[in-house]
Amino acid sequence: MIRLTRKELYNDIWTDTLSKTALKYQLSTVQLKKICNSLNVPTPSGGYWTKLRLGCNPERTPLPDNFDKDYIEFGRAEEAHPLVNEAVDEIGTKAESEDALKAESDNYVFDKENKLGFMKLERRLTVEKICSNALAQAGKIKYTDEPSNKIAQQEKKLAIKWFKLNKIGEKSKISLQSYEAQSHYRLDHYISNPETRNLAEYIGEDSLNRVISLLDIIYNALVKVGGTPKIGCLVSVDNEIVDFLVTEKQDQIAHELTAKEVKELETYDKEKLKYSYISKPRIRKYDHIFNGKLRFSIGAKIFSDHRDIKLEDIIDEIIIEFIYFSHYKTTVHNDIIAEEERRKQKAIKDEELRVIYNDEAEKFNALVNIANDWKTAQTIREFLNSMASSKDNVKFPQEWIEWGLKKADWIDPLSDREDEVFGKRKHADSNEKKALKNKERSYYGW
Repeated sequence: MIRLTRKELYNDIWTDTLSKTALKYQLSTVQLKKICNSLNVPTPSGGYWTKLRLGCNPERTPLPDNFDKDYIEFGRAEEAHPLVNEAVDEIGTKAESEDALKAESDNYVFDKENKLGFMKLERRLTVEKICSNALAQAGKIKYTDEPSNKIAQQEKKLAIKWFKLNKIGEKSKISLQSYEAQSHYRLDHYISNPETRNLAEYIGEDSLNRVISLLDIIYNALVKVGGTPKIGCLVSVDNEIVDFLVTEKQDQIAHELTAKEVKELETYDKEKLKYSYISKPRIRKYDHIFNGKLRFSIGAKIFSDHRDIKLEDIIDEIIIEFIYFSHYKTTVHNDIIAEEERRKQKAIKDEELRVIYNDEAEKFNALVNIANDWKTAQTIREFLNSMASSKDNVKFPQEWIEWGLKKADWIDPLSDREDEVFGKRKHADSNEKKALKNKERSYYGW
């Protein structure tokens, strides 16, 4: 049985996180949260721990006085906290657990950029432990040890082979050229083609063991969260391929002429006196010397060695970036699929509307054309009837009036009479199509 006073509980929670305090007493976070509520003990928000990690001095919420209960007694759980057994058990009912986890997420801060916020708390706790172990391992790293990860072993063999085939300067300390001066095409080709990648291409030989040791820790940590390292600076995390690049910073120094270059210049000085077309040997002005400071690039994120901090000190953040960037790629991929589906559905809807519009327009235009025929027939009949009742009907003989009335019946869609010359009238056609035009004479005169 444990007896815990309000003040002791308050000090524990504000000294460490809620989840770690629960671990200390072998309680679930839900149970500890209920105890805090029952004793009216305030808990810190996520912003408190963030400010604390950034070196600020945030204020604590004071412990309220004059509360009815001053202590609580409880028995330890039969099993340790899920983190102890590296497993997460269900806590209470499902609804209660979800509510509690959501509430605790406000008090939980793992990385200062909160890049794991997309995860459920159970997995975030697991990742926290893995990253903490990796950080502890990096603190006592020995660069002379052989890597335990098979991919890291293969990367090292390939790098050693590359150094032997591309020996440049003393102990490969001098690079071919400045990394920043590499052509965009070469870098793009390097990044987009895993089979062309070689870990050693942008680092010095003296830094190889350190790079391999760092990758060994990173690869082993990512394997524990379901990742799969691959040759060519690639890691599959949550079914997304994440590529990265390891480079070593370089110092620019004045180029010292080699014996071969001195000889080439001497030959040039002699030959230019005889021949004006002789070209001067192209000799670079500067060398770029690897300085031991590494740079680790994952997507747009770059982790670098600085005066006060090394990659070993932030190896947990590098591991987080792999997981975060995988989630980011998945999100972007899903967004692209969703956008493509949205465009597809919009195109289908637009096509349906287009068909409906065209059908309606066609029917309406046909209606207008039919109505115009009817109106024209009515106009012709009205005109001919007026002529028939006119006293001056010599000018318009009866035969012509009867002929005109027949043509009116042919035009009228209600009569729809077939004319012996013009045939059947298509009332729905446009006036342009229905216009009576003179027929051209046949080529053969028929």
